[in-house]
Amino acid sequence: MEEIKARDYARSCGLSETHMRRIFSEYTNMSPSEYLNVVQINKACELLAHGNDSIEDISRAAGYPVLSTFLRNFRKITGLSPSAWRKQGI
Repeated sequence: MEEIKARDYARSCGLSETHMRRIFSEYTNMSPSEYLNVVQINKACELLAHGNDSIEDISRAAGYPVLSTFLRNFRKITGLSPSAWRKQGI
């Protein structure tokens, strides 16, 4: 997954990065990077629910090249580890 930069979005909208972040936060109650993490973890949850791929493969498919970052963000967002989430069949 290609890295997405807030600066690039801001430029494409004709805004400064600071202004774009402020507007984004007003509407989503989170920063662009927090939002991206939620989107990536939601994708991981779909993959966990509908397949038997390894946690490491799911991590990469969701856009996390570093497994430890994926595990930390997954637990932060869902409150569970990926394997516990899968076992609960949520």
